[in-house]
Amino acid sequence: MDKEYDLQDIGTFFKKRKKILILTFLSLFLLGFIVAVVLPPIYESEAMIRIEDQQIPEDFVQPSIKDYAEERIEKISQQVMSRDKLLEIMDELDLYPEIKAQNSPTEMAKKMRGDIEIETLAAEFDNKNLGRNMSVTFAFKLSYQGKNPEKVYEVTDTISKLFLEEDYRSRNRLVSG
Repeated sequence: MDKEYDLQDIGTFFKKRKKILILTFLSLFLLGFIVAVVLPPIYESEAMIRIEDQQIPEDFVQPSIKDYAEERIEKISQQVMSRDKLLEIMDELDLYPEIKAQNSPTEMAKKMRGDIEIETLAAEFDNKNLGRNMSVTFAFKLSYQGKNPEKVYEVTDTISKLFLEEDYRSRNRLVSG
């Protein structure tokens, strides 16, 4: 047999358990406040890099390999996010001084890779010629998290510049080849 509850029953429920509900709410609020005060702030800096098509006329250089944007980003990120490059950035910007002595260079590079995020941004469109939906990557977002806002900005700026320089070098190698 189902019992239906009306507004008065619900009100009675809250009146009987008023102290427990208030204590629970205040405990959770106090716990949240303590966590917010005790934990150090984490800053995040982002850079969005737009992907452009080849600027060289196709009659001058025939595109022998059609690189998809995701593949280009992956190739460049392997160069930029290499252990040596990350260690160079860490030394240049004096990152992670509190844990540098306790960890190996490989662990430090792994830590930095964990603080860096690369997310591709794509747009969906309906290709009438092929009769299906297509996805085209038009940009990617690079972000870095850390405790010092100035260093977070510098790391993001340095890594985004490295991406652009590596893309420029790879395009020059393609042209000269």
